[in-house]
Amino acid sequence: MPNYLRNDYQLRQAQGDTAAPQSGQYQQFDLVENSAPAVGSPIGWICTAGGSPGTWQPLPIVQALSTVTTVSAAGTISVASGLVDIDTGGFNVTVTAPTAAQSGAEIPVVNNTASPVTFVAGSGTAIVAGSAVLAANTSTRLQSVGTNWYRTA
Repeated sequence: MPNYLRNDYQLRQAQGDTAAPQSGQYQQFDLVENSAPAVGSPIGWICTAGGSPGTWQPLPIVQALSTVTTVSAAGTISVASGLVDIDTGGFNVTVTAPTAAQSGAEIPVVNNTASPVTFVAGSGTAIVAGSAVLAANTSTRLQSVGTNWYRTA
């Protein structure tokens, strides 16, 4: 049974589930909290256009920023990697495809070496903005949008 939130406009429905609703009547600003949140998944969904079941957009992504993944050789990173610390340079790092639910997720990457590292798109994804090469002793962020990764810094 949904709970109801009061805002300045009217009562809004709030409930928990593991995905955005596929049926039922909803209004703009209704919320569904993710009842099984995990790294890489949204904390919930918001209804952006009322209807049956309405139009739903994911809320911010749960990220494991306290997790540090050390990369010392060619390998693969994903949104679950958290902070990526590259401690040996001169190789390729494959970035796995994000799912639509992960859109907006970020992976901070630090290259602590004297050699550049090249990001390579994994199957079903692309590095579509910015240089794919991370220079020596620099950092960047990769952000997912749909099935692509964008280098944002």
